[in-house]
Amino acid sequence: MVFRYTDDNNYYVLFLKNNDKTGRKMELSISIYKDGNLEISTTDSALASGKIGARVYANTKAIFDDISVTC
Repeated sequence: MVFRYTDDNNYYVLFLKNNDKTGRKMELSISIYKDGNLEISTTDSALASGKIGARVYANTKAIFDDISVTC
């Protein structure tokens, strides 16, 4: 997921990684909930607003559903 996007050099992105033996990992700034549970939380005021979007890398297969944005 991409959010607070203002241009190609200014945005936050949630990375979902599944490429190591310990399993899936998420990396990000701000707060991310999965199935109603807080997974990641941090504070960063550099980008206060912007657009949202979905993004995948190369030939990654992904399904996005039930996305909500709150302030």
